[in-house]
Amino acid sequence: SSRYSKIRQKIKDKYADWPQPMPAIGRIANFSSLRKHRPKEFQIYDTYFDRKEAVPRFVRKPRNQVAVEGGNAKFDCKIIAASAPIITWFSSDGPLTQSYKHMQKYMGKEYELKISRIKMDDKGEYLVRAENSFGRKEEKANLKVEPGVDKAPSRESSREPRKKRVYDDLPIDKPKEDCPPKFGFELRPRYIQSGTEFKLLCEVMAHPVPKVTWTKDGREIVDGDHYNITYSHGVCTMEIVHARAEDSGRYNCKAVNTLGEQETGCKVEVEERSFYKPKNVSESTTKVSRSVRRTKSGTQMDYDSSTVTSSSRSSRRSDRTEETTSSSSRSERKSTMTSSSSSSTSVSTSSSSTKRSEE
Repeated sequence: SSRYSKIRQKIKDKYADWPQPMPAIGRIANFSSLRKHRPKEFQIYDTYFDRKEAVPRFVRKPRNQVAVEGGNAKFDCKIIAASAPIITWFSSDGPLTQSYKHMQKYMGKEYELKISRIKMDDKGEYLVRAENSFGRKEEKANLKVEPGVDKAPSRESSREPRKKRVYDDLPIDKPKEDCPPKFGFELRPRYIQSGTEFKLLCEVMAHPVPKVTWTKDGREIVDGDHYNITYSHGVCTMEIVHARAEDSGRYNCKAVNTLGEQETGCKVEVEERSFYKPKNVSESTTKVSRSVRRTKSGTQMDYDSSTVTSSSRSSRRSDRTEETTSSSSRSERKSTMTSSSSSSTSVSTSSSSTKRSEE
């Protein structure tokens, strides 16, 4: 008993509030022999962390942005946390949802908000909130929107010819000896659609400088509103801004100087833009095919198969109508016969009843 009392007193000294309340299981495990002698075998370790360190933290904060009206802006930040945070973006109007205008992206610890097609109403303050079970943090950034520049008219709306380029005459090394014209790069055939622009280009080497002329189907063409012809340092170009079907033909470029002449040419085909046209059913069915029929007497008869088919169809339809009328007349006859028979039976029954009454 003395030994038991000593052990009990030792336990009471270790646990001052025992047996009320009862010691927690975790508290007993802190002083168990497993934790003291075999911690690695049972994987018993002391772990602790501060809750303040588990709150999301902004390693890189979003920065203020300046954008042009109609353009794009992007806010990006980097957030680390002990547990994965929930990221929410806000504007002056409230929380922003995922859409084409407000595109939210994330990759690892990188978070991004992309604003597309910016308007003047989009300027203001934007807020990003990172929240998890240990707390939340918020950061702000401003967006400034500047008025955009008016866009230039598209090529389709304005068909005005381009302005002719002016090339500065730069000093070049002249050949040591005079030579007749010789084309190092000749014209090549082109196949284009109407309404587009195209350019014919060739290169000629000659000294002295040759005189270059362009022809279309044997007729000389000159620089003007429709044709833009240039020559600079041996490069000959002929450009048409708005091609038409009439521009199809053979184009030749001829270079002439005092020592000789040479010519190069190509074929240009301009195709009209094709549009889909549905077939007309009436037209496809009204095609007439002619055939020849030979009779027993040897004479040939020419007739239209379409008329024959139409007549045969009409005859078939008339036969069907006759059949329907005959069937209807038969049904009428049957109905009249049945009515007459019913009337006769009624008369006979009435006569028999009268005879019985007289008797």
